[in-house]
Order: sequence, then C-alpha cells, then structure tokens
Amino acid sequence: PSFITVEGWIRIKKHKTHNWIAGTRDRMAGWSLFVDGGEKACFGLFQSKGLKVISSRTLQTPYNWHHVAGVFDGTQILVYVDASPGDAVPLSDATIGDPKGYYIAGCPEWPSLYLMGSIESLRVWGEAHTRIQIA
Repeated sequence: PSFITVEGWIRIKKHKTHNWIAGTRDRMAGWSLFVDGGEKACFGLFQSKGLKVISSRTLQTPYNWHHVAGVFDGTQILVYVDASPGDAVPLSDATIGDPKGYYIAGCPEWPSLYLMGSIESLRVWGEAHTRIQIA
C-alpha cells in the first residue's frame, strides 16, 4: 500500500531510549511507531538503509493513557498524540512494501526496544486517516 494509518492507546510505565509500540518486520520498506527517550511519540518509514523520516509529538502527561497515531498519505508522514498533530514531514518518494508481519510491543532483533507499558486497541489501516478521523 502507498498509504497507512497505525493507531492505538498506549501507556508508558518507564521511559527509556525507545519503547516500541508497533512496526513491520520489513526493514527495507516498512514503518515503526514508538516513543523515544524524550517522551515523544514517533512515526517513521524504513527506506533502504534504515529509519529515514520521523515525525514526532511530545506526550504532554507521561505515564497516562494517550491515543497515538502515525499516518503516511503518500506525500508526508505525520504522528498524532491525543488528536494533536506533530510536524508534518514531506516524503514523496517512499513506498510501503509487504510488511512480512508485524511486531507489537517489541522487536526480537532488538530486545532493548521492548515496550515498558501497555497497549490497547491497536489498529493498522491501509489508508491515510485525517485528523477528524483520528479524533
């Protein structure tokens, strides 16, 4: 697909360098939704040599439940926290390939990425949702 929306409710219990929410097994043309050590929800696309483009937005009240969503609409990548968007990052030449499966709350190749928290109602859509659809 050329479009994607990944969304769910999360609660981070311990902040660390990366708390993996969800992502694809494919590291050449996939995606990742995670919270970084700066308490920011991040969404990025894997493109040939790693995670290339990331949009982020700070969790305003850490340790509480937050609705997070990552969106790629074919022209830009964007992350939302509680329906408030982060900075849109232009990206017109990216593709999202076959995910080859998903990792939720962690990634076996990198044990340090395991989520220290909870996830509720995680959904992956093959379309780009708007802010109104996310709210």
